Amino acid sequence: MIPRASFRLLLFFLVTPLSVICASADDRIQLWSPNGDSVVVTEIKDGRPTWSVKWRGDSVIESSRLGLQVREWPEPYVATGLALLENVERNETWDNPQGKNSPVRIAFREALLRITDRHDRQLGLRLRIFDDAVALRYEFYDVGSGIVLEQENTEFRFGEGWRSLATRCENFRTSHEHEYSDQPAESLPIGELIDLPAVFYRQNLAIAITEARLLNYPGMYLGRVSNQGRNDGVLLQTRLSPLPDDPEAVSTQQARFSTPWRVLLVADHPGKLLESNVIESLNEPSDLDATWIKPGKTTWNWWNGWVEPDLGFEAGMNFETHKYYIDFCKEYGIEYHAVVADERPWYIQSTRGYAPGDDTDILTPRPELELPRILAYAREQGVGIRLWVHWRPLMDQLDEAFALYHSWGVNGLMVDFLDRDDQEMVENCQRILESAMKHRLTIQFHGSYKPTGLRRTWPALMNREGVLNLEHLKWSDRCTPRHNINVAYTRNI
Repeated sequence: MIPRASFRLLLFFLVTPLSVICASADDRIQLWSPNGDSVVVTEIKDGRPTWSVKWRGDSVIESSRLGLQVREWPEPYVATGLALLENVERNETWDNPQGKNSPVRIAFREALLRITDRHDRQLGLRLRIFDDAVALRYEFYDVGSGIVLEQENTEFRFGEGWRSLATRCENFRTSHEHEYSDQPAESLPIGELIDLPAVFYRQNLAIAITEARLLNYPGMYLGRVSNQGRNDGVLLQTRLSPLPDDPEAVSTQQARFSTPWRVLLVADHPGKLLESNVIESLNEPSDLDATWIKPGKTTWNWWNGWVEPDLGFEAGMNFETHKYYIDFCKEYGIEYHAVVADERPWYIQSTRGYAPGDDTDILTPRPELELPRILAYAREQGVGIRLWVHWRPLMDQLDEAFALYHSWGVNGLMVDFLDRDDQEMVENCQRILESAMKHRLTIQFHGSYKPTGLRRTWPALMNREGVLNLEHLKWSDRCTPRHNINVAYTRNI
């Protein structure tokens, strides 16, 4: 731990003429964004690291706890020191061909803090402070033979008068297909899982809480907890998907690692949150060739519910039906057609439904489908073909399957029924994207957790669909116009 006198001296030399940092003798560090709109204060209170955020003078996050609970550290982490190790201002410009605008120009201040406890155990806290956002993550530099994380203690405390726009999940196994509730934040029930992104707003101020660069780590949710004796405002705590084989833990880590970014977007009204490029900017750029990726619309006869006019043949999983759609695509300039399923997938599987069975074979098409003939006809017409696959059998034959699909001339896939975002599933998605880039296949995940900006790193990632959307109108009236508007201001972030 740096002696207090040396710590003050270190801070003295890091202070710039713009006064981007100030500190006092009680381990309190204050940092500003490049234009001064965002201000973050980190300090030690009663042995706990805390943070708070102001934006244009308004309190956004009141003093809230930070930290992680490590199984190998059974004694509570009592912080005794806070040191500033790095402090720089950065300006970045990068191309964003898949995004809402390109090039992206973004400025932020980055600081690395070291939190030390009474046993000299050290935890890094990295901050990126944008004019319209704050992001933080935890960093470990040497965990020896490995550690098990049991919980994350990052908190978000609001004052009174906020409304929330969010969905709530029944548990960590979820397709994320829920309606949004627009209600006072104080009405959020204690103990329920709040999905992300979650939006909170009041007069002339709106924020979104989410995460970026989700890699090798479980997905993040929020849960409202007791306000610790206070009767004003709302206290939210980070909750993470548990490990499938160890429900009392959330993550296992080796050597050096960092968590995903915990992100707070800030604007003067909810619409401005949609303009932010912060989420993708917090991800590493790609060094892979992406010139082969061609966006476009897709026909998809499952969507129609197999409702076609009288065509002179029986509509279904056969060549004639898919030829009809390919001809439609060519006539109207639609770039792709998806070959998906009826009551079974396009590949060999005796069981009904989409869940894989003992004889599921994702390398062999159903004979009656005549997939080689469909692929050849689509190629002649200049129409791309996309397929569907369940994630579970895919993981057993990932590279073999993707190499085969590429050799067939397939352009991309929907990988379905993820319905989880524990560390194991997150790492599965990473493997899929790495293989997809290698074999030139674009990917849409379905039943998927929130986007965290990874398409900047793996441009093959077209979309993550995890929302109650128009397909629900085939069997219910849940997908209302109001719901669709709410999606635009939440998941769309």
